[in-house]
Amino acid sequence: MSYTTVEQLRPHLTDDRPVYDRIVDQQVILSDTNWHRFFNGSLQPDSFRAKSLTVNQLTKASYPTAGLQVFLADSPLVRESLLVADNRSLNRLYRSGIDYTIDVSTSLLTIVADSELAQQDLFFASFLPWTVWLPDEDFLLDPDRGQLRRLSAGSIVSGVSLYIDYQPLAPALTDALLSSAVARANQLVAAEIDPDQSHLSHPVLSAAATARALAIACRTAAARELSGQRGDSRIAASWRDLAEQHDREAERWLRNFVPPALPPRHPITS
Repeated sequence: MSYTTVEQLRPHLTDDRPVYDRIVDQQVILSDTNWHRFFNGSLQPDSFRAKSLTVNQLTKASYPTAGLQVFLADSPLVRESLLVADNRSLNRLYRSGIDYTIDVSTSLLTIVADSELAQQDLFFASFLPWTVWLPDEDFLLDPDRGQLRRLSAGSIVSGVSLYIDYQPLAPALTDALLSSAVARANQLVAAEIDPDQSHLSHPVLSAAATARALAIACRTAAARELSGQRGDSRIAASWRDLAEQHDREAERWLRNFVPPALPPRHPITS
């Protein structure tokens, strides 16, 4: 028996698999065919893309403005590499966000209606395209562990810099973490208040142990956030704030604990 359980923690938890912002252009170098961990968590398998620059040479071409949308390439573009100019005078440059917008992940350029660019028949563009590598042909992905490895029979050269995009799913509070927090909280409450564990079913000690376990879990989640690839100090600070709140709640419950009075002992007669 114990003062609290994982199931008693769950009503106090929100979504325990927060979806993080999409990560783009994270650099990874695969110098061998071993598994390489790039993220301390799991990710959506269909969100992953591995790419690299195989030819460090600008692609240059002219495109029509009709329809106000055009795909510049069959692959994504390197960020900040795009230059859009007048087709007749390369000294006349068009401005991103004013004359056009660009989705580098799809290479789709959208011309802003009524802009200077929209008044032209053609425009000139230069950019660096990515080479996108194929899963199960060039590399293997383990989305549950955030791991990647190069296939020797694939086209990725050993030691080349890969730039990867993916949508992480970082389980902040896993069952294993919660179980460990519950076990530790039960030990602490017993050591502080109830060494012989004679009050395991007392509601006040149950509430104190639950709060203590939540504090431990939140503090562990903060440490994992800081040690992970994303390492967002703001998220870690939020976990620490929650841990402090649960610590204060646990202390309040422990201060209010009064052991139940024992029934009077019957006199011993001889």
